[in-house]
Amino acid sequence: MKKTYNFGEQDYDKIFGKKIPVILTIKYEQTKENVIKLLESNEYKDILTDSDFWILKNYDKEKTTCYYSGLIISHEALLKINDTLNDETRFNQKYCSEPI
Repeated sequence: MKKTYNFGEQDYDKIFGKKIPVILTIKYEQTKENVIKLLESNEYKDILTDSDFWILKNYDKEKTTCYYSGLIISHEALLKINDTLNDETRFNQKYCSEPI
């Protein structure tokens, strides 16, 4: 059975206490397709999950419609990917400056 992903999609979004309809843009659908390929790839299927991504939302000027514009990979997911890399390509925090 093929796994289904929805990344927290909803039919309606709530903004300023008002319930408004959600539209899935073509860009969102394409991004979703690519993310699902990534999640099901041999390289990342046991590392990443659908909860490692969040939906980018945009609203029309009047805030009467919510548009799902894409999926954004979380920082935590990037750290998971970094942990799978070999020493030569892995990001090493020691090269960062100290936090202020």
